[in-house]
Amino acid sequence: MKNDFFESHELTPWIFVIGISVIMTLIIGGGAACFLLLLTVHQVLGYFTIGEYLAAGYVLGIVMTISTSITNILIFRGKPKATIINKIYLYFQLAGYFIVLLIFEDDYKWFFMSCSIFSILAGWLISTPRYHSFVAFYEALHKDPVGFRQKLLDRALS
Repeated sequence: MKNDFFESHELTPWIFVIGISVIMTLIIGGGAACFLLLLTVHQVLGYFTIGEYLAAGYVLGIVMTISTSITNILIFRGKPKATIINKIYLYFQLAGYFIVLLIFEDDYKWFFMSCSIFSILAGWLISTPRYHSFVAFYEALHKDPVGFRQKLLDRALS
């Protein structure tokens, strides 16, 4: 391998914990943002029927889930540039929370806005060296699967 993973990164279980935590916080933060955006649209436009509310919720939920899932499948397939899409998705979530903060009027507004902590946590975790090691692990595994597994085995046996 041109760039040896084991020389530049530390292989610990924490890199996988951080990687899965980023995926989970992106999905949870996106779901909360969808819910709050729908409440804000309902407040601005007026009456929603249950059917319209559920249809809009399902469509937004599917779009958010697919965008997170496909991006992270690309990361697992060794495409490190997909982290840029995760960051863009994160910025859309934060923009949604900002819109809710400006427009939504409710007594429990700040309680609802506490859901934005998931998006903020995902942004912080994406910037950590362990997440970069998580992405580099799958990139190295995809570039040379046999050589990477052999080095992993040699490292485990020594």
